[in-house]
Amino acid sequence: MENLKYTLSEIADWAKGNSLVTIPALQRGLVWKPSQVELLWDSILRGFPIGSFLLSDITDDQNKGKYYLMDGQQRFNAISLGFNTVENARAILWLDLNPPQVKNSTRSFWIKTTTIPHPWGFKNDDECTRLNASEKREALDRFGLMGNIYNNEFSLKRTWPIEAGAPIPLYCLLKAGTENCETFLEESLDNFRKSDFACKDLKISDQEKDYIGAIYPAFQRIKEYQVNCNHLSKAVIEKETMTETNEQTTLEVLFTRLNTGGTAISRDDLNYSAIKAYWPSIKETNDCLAQHYMNPSKMAMLAFRLALTKDEDKGLKPELSIKEIRNVAKDEWGSKSIEELYNKNLEQVLTKVDEWLGVNDKSDMKTPSLLRTLIARNSPDIYLLLMYFAYKDLQTGIDLKSDEIKALAFCLHWFSNDKKGCVQEVFTRCKNGINVANIQTALSRLMHDGKLLHIYTLEDVKHFIKIEASEKWQLGQSMPAPAHEFFNRVFWYGAMEAKEMLLYAQRQYLNTHFSNYDPARQDMWAEYNRPWDYDHIVAQDRIVGKREKYREFDKIWLNSIGNIAAISFEANRSKNNGLQFDEYQSNEDALLYDRRIEALPFEITRYQSESGDFANITYKRFCNIYGVTYDMMKALLESTLLSNTLQQRKDLFMKIKEQLPDSAFCFAASDLKDHLLTREQDWAREWIGVGLK
Repeated sequence: MENLKYTLSEIADWAKGNSLVTIPALQRGLVWKPSQVELLWDSILRGFPIGSFLLSDITDDQNKGKYYLMDGQQRFNAISLGFNTVENARAILWLDLNPPQVKNSTRSFWIKTTTIPHPWGFKNDDECTRLNASEKREALDRFGLMGNIYNNEFSLKRTWPIEAGAPIPLYCLLKAGTENCETFLEESLDNFRKSDFACKDLKISDQEKDYIGAIYPAFQRIKEYQVNCNHLSKAVIEKETMTETNEQTTLEVLFTRLNTGGTAISRDDLNYSAIKAYWPSIKETNDCLAQHYMNPSKMAMLAFRLALTKDEDKGLKPELSIKEIRNVAKDEWGSKSIEELYNKNLEQVLTKVDEWLGVNDKSDMKTPSLLRTLIARNSPDIYLLLMYFAYKDLQTGIDLKSDEIKALAFCLHWFSNDKKGCVQEVFTRCKNGINVANIQTALSRLMHDGKLLHIYTLEDVKHFIKIEASEKWQLGQSMPAPAHEFFNRVFWYGAMEAKEMLLYAQRQYLNTHFSNYDPARQDMWAEYNRPWDYDHIVAQDRIVGKREKYREFDKIWLNSIGNIAAISFEANRSKNNGLQFDEYQSNEDALLYDRRIEALPFEITRYQSESGDFANITYKRFCNIYGVTYDMMKALLESTLLSNTLQQRKDLFMKIKEQLPDSAFCFAASDLKDHLLTREQDWAREWIGVGLK
């Protein structure tokens, strides 16, 4: 390995199209936390070393003499943000010319970050603590932004770090000449005034001008600041590739050793690095498509699995290891199949899946793209099954309606106990034709095998329990045991599936309030970056910590999804008195809101009747939420089609019934008791018996 050296400004220019260094478009986004970015620049300005980059030769003939950034993506992101060299960057770095006096801080320079999810910046501490709801609302008022940041045409240049005394974009200082302090000051301020930032007219005091003079030497040093880059040559790469025989490839060994500290590259990104090394021609197409759907590394793996799946296979192609990716590159059929998918069909496949899921609908009632991305992210095998159906539909056509495919996707995503097993069963059944009969047959078999929960109708759910306001009443004992696992998945706020059902039921609110929210970007996945809060309609402090006799009864309903709404953080006031319902009243239908909740006394836990009212109102809203989602899924669930073996079992029992008319059919549940078979779907229970009373 030879060592290369670059100045910071040269590194920042790697973002340009004509650069000798190619940046992998992993779009890992601002995976580094804002605090890491800010402290990195504090280190740079203080002259501290920041580690090295790893560059490798690009091995195709068209890019001789160019390098590929293999390690150091996040440091590059932070440096390019400082120099403002990336178009449409989702973050801006500032320097506070009137820095705060903060105890216990390790900083010498107060670099401040503003991001799309946090355009007001962060608190003045080393951890970059987030602003609270009232501080965010105050910032929006100062920025002159009405509503919320995800429902307007919005630019980061309209905002600034609200807790900074005198913020100036960092690049204005970095691009100023440093011949002497006077020209540095003049050019820095001139760069700011010529910019299109909303706060460029901020008056700079004499004290702040003096501060610029004090930090001038640091910016002088930056001009000469260099970073080492280790070089992995083409000769080494080719030699290792030709001689690899171990289970772990050279790339895996290399990245394992590189990522012993800092932000380790993920397995997905490592695989994607290998994919791009062997198929550089697909990189641009993959990255362009991925920005609308999911992380590019996930997109590439799904596309590869789709291209390599054959109709005669037992199941969809599993995820590939780096060694398998290398072997596919050497296989003529596999390599050709991948290139054909990218060149001809991939965009059509993705568009078709969106069409089926309802994401492309033009109305406010469309499926939020967030839910599509959640399927791709958390249930990749299910999303791949949809891609396979779309691919087959483009080739020969399939006999499924859009609402049936949408129902299948969410049934499997929300109710699977074994997602891979569910997809395997559906794929196998559909070898005889991709149609609703084979899908329903697969579902009945999956329920029998315990890989898919039994799914209840809205009418079933409405009659699950009989609510009695009593300090001794328990939810689990008041409902049938066979429904426990299903109920726990759809009823509680803590269940991921219940939250997603809530988002689907509230889709009109999400589509009208957060129309610009882009869920495909990985930097948006952190909980603190989402544009809404999950709010307890009846506030927690009205029940938690109380000592009255109905406290435990009320806690059941407090944490039900029926008492939760996803509302914008601007609207989610601190609820000091727990009785502010403006947002709910303004969006009554979209939030499935019941105004009767406003009549309850503040201290609900004291009163039996009012506790009962709280329970009934909450359960009704829960049923309404589930009803919306069940209505979307019922295209598949309205009828049950048993697999051949299950139908044979049913036929046998019906013959017994002919001989014993007074007999009854029962199935076993988790409570080890028999329960009467009352629904057609119950014939798909694992254990069924018949007997006489």
